[in-house]
Amino acid sequence: MMFIDRRVGSRHLKALVAPSGIPTVLKTLAFGDLAFLGKGPHDEPWPVGVELKHVAELLPPARDRFATFQLPGLRRAYRTVVVIVEDVWRLHAESGTLEMPRGAQWKRIAFGKTATTFHAFDQFLLDLACGAGVIVLVSRGPRETAARIVS
Repeated sequence: MMFIDRRVGSRHLKALVAPSGIPTVLKTLAFGDLAFLGKGPHDEPWPVGVELKHVAELLPPARDRFATFQLPGLRRAYRTVVVIVEDVWRLHAESGTLEMPRGAQWKRIAFGKTATTFHAFDQFLLDLACGAGVIVLVSRGPRETAARIVS
């Protein structure tokens, strides 16, 4: 059984997960976009929470809310936390900044006048994985996210 948060940003996953045959229930989750009970060591029940994020949600100042409120809540609620970053991005080779597609072109990501570096974003994802023990997965869109969730 998979529980999917009923709020905007999560509930679209129900239709995408349905072809897998995994039973799903929409409900309000205190933390995470979806949750399920996996199997841990010796087949013990193992709560897993999955949080979907877009790049903009993991850059300052939005990531501060994630790091100070959502992440601690996820870690308290679940034994394993998975963050799926659902976006496409790349390194701008000359400037070292983070770029994302906007229409047919790639645009540098900046908040105010300060461009976000690829290194800083990548370091944040590594800190999540190594420092916070979070499994970080990357997805290019909702269907790929659903495929990662059911695999």
